[in-house]
Amino acid sequence: MSKERFRYATTSIENNIKVRLRDEVLTSEKPIGGSVLELHGNQDKELYQYLFDGHSRFIYEQKGERPSIIVGRKGAGKTTYLNNLSFKSGVTALPIRQWQAIGEVQQIISNLLDNGIDIRAERASYIWQWIFLSAVILKCGETLFSDKTLKDFYQLLPVKEFKDIGISAVTSFAKNKLSKLVTNNLGAEHAELSSVAWLLEDKTQAIDDLEMKLSNTLGEHNLTAIILFDNEEDVLDDINIENAPNLQIAKAIAIKGLLNLAGRINEGAINVQLRYCIPAEQFFAFKELAKNPVKDFGRLHLLHWTVGELLSLVAHRFLLHLHVWKDEKPILGGPYDELIQFPIYTRKGALEFFDKILPTKIKNGRGLEESTKAYFLRHFQVLPRQIVDVFNEILAMSIRNNKSITNLDAQIVLGAVRRKEALMAEEIIVAYSKMFPEASSIRKKVLPNIPLLFTYKDLRKFYDSREFLNTGKSVLQGMKGEVEVSPDRFERCLLETGIIGRVISKPSGNDIGYINAEFEYSMPGSLDLCENDELVIHPVFSGQRKATAWDAIGKNIIGVYPHDADPDLSADRELLRCFFV
Repeated sequence: MSKERFRYATTSIENNIKVRLRDEVLTSEKPIGGSVLELHGNQDKELYQYLFDGHSRFIYEQKGERPSIIVGRKGAGKTTYLNNLSFKSGVTALPIRQWQAIGEVQQIISNLLDNGIDIRAERASYIWQWIFLSAVILKCGETLFSDKTLKDFYQLLPVKEFKDIGISAVTSFAKNKLSKLVTNNLGAEHAELSSVAWLLEDKTQAIDDLEMKLSNTLGEHNLTAIILFDNEEDVLDDINIENAPNLQIAKAIAIKGLLNLAGRINEGAINVQLRYCIPAEQFFAFKELAKNPVKDFGRLHLLHWTVGELLSLVAHRFLLHLHVWKDEKPILGGPYDELIQFPIYTRKGALEFFDKILPTKIKNGRGLEESTKAYFLRHFQVLPRQIVDVFNEILAMSIRNNKSITNLDAQIVLGAVRRKEALMAEEIIVAYSKMFPEASSIRKKVLPNIPLLFTYKDLRKFYDSREFLNTGKSVLQGMKGEVEVSPDRFERCLLETGIIGRVISKPSGNDIGYINAEFEYSMPGSLDLCENDELVIHPVFSGQRKATAWDAIGKNIIGVYPHDADPDLSADRELLRCFFV
């Protein structure tokens, strides 16, 4: 069978694994598996890996690739990316909780600042390096090194304490050494053994030498240790502690140090590596913290999907569901045998697969007939989590209503999409809440006043016109100084979240068709608008509108079709990446 066809059609899955997949993963409520994976959760990562085998190749690192920073929107698959590394041959993965590690480094730096000692990003990066090396040696040391060699490491790193109490061992060790240093209780002959003293005396070569020694030993055993640092959405939150003013400064320095390390790690000592995830919605706030953005983000990998890749992903999961359930439900056997013939790991094959299981036509919310596949595809922002959630809902509703899951019902497809629209919109808003805390209020209070189709020059009246009770300006003023009050801020909020986009084309006269529009979240840059540009609301944010709102723009308009939802579209990921770097 072609390698482009469902891979488990010829590769058997053990019966006990099938039972566990049915019981734990591919259930009646989530037929194609959950859309969220927790790196530190209780989920069986090996079991979930069966779901991810159908992902696009770009989510897997190819030979020689060593990105240190992974950037992707919420729901783009950053955690899955890290999880995949855990299953690579020769990789020892070390997940570290970001919130805990940043808190500990912050405490060390705060302690330095409290004692009047200045510390910059580069030196802070060595504290991070110190923590990571402690974790690697704790994980790998006893299986790789002789006792004599280990003693050298124990002199330089608090590995024994790390084993008992984790990352906080480094903090306690540092505070103890620092206290002795600043009170002159640490003799000069012992200065080389104090990790904090090395940093203050700029003797960081000791840590670099240690890393190289560790990397060479791992390389001799054909092993690579990779620190997995998943993103923490609240990491940029301010700290309002009046009695500890240095804590907020220390937090910024800690993040700067981590970015600095990301810019120089994964080179030279290539068997000790880092993967640090950053949410794309907050990327430019991180970039402002970077000491040298070009260097710090030089090894950046961008998670950006196309519709074709997402359809392949869902087709793989759906066939996996049929594969593990067909013995329990023989009615699924015939459709399964037919569907595995499609080359689902190609764009063309995935499209043909969905043509087979979806009804050809559907009546949308306006009562207009359109392609079911088009209706389905234009109602999300091209993120794996969104399409998995929607398709799970379609299949779960089919199961609850005793309908076929291999020949889907049009009304169930329509109902599932409409049920999920508001939830998708809310999740998008939450993802941008650190950068645009006003987004939720703008969506609820201002967006209902904005027509589905309007011109850029009309946008200003929704900012401060007296004809509306709620305007962009009133919402921003209500934030009580938390954000800038300006029409530019209002505009950026609407564009960056993808609530509105620019019209590319629309039907002329009485022709029936879609409004095609481009949205900033899928572009390698910002939307630069001029007065006569026409703007439109994204389908995810317009689904709750009354039919009369649509009638105002013409009964010949089927709906809005986001340009990035075109299944024939290819992604220029390098161009998109350049925008971030």
